[in-house]
Amino acid sequence: MQHRVTFIPGDGIGPEVAEATRRVLEAT
Repeated sequence: MQHRVTFIPGDGIGPEVAEATRRVLEAT
């Protein structure tokens, strides 16, 4: 299954959360 996700800097989540989310999505 493929996902297309766009991260928008300054959307209210911290850079640590964005990086962790990216790693999770890459691992799945």
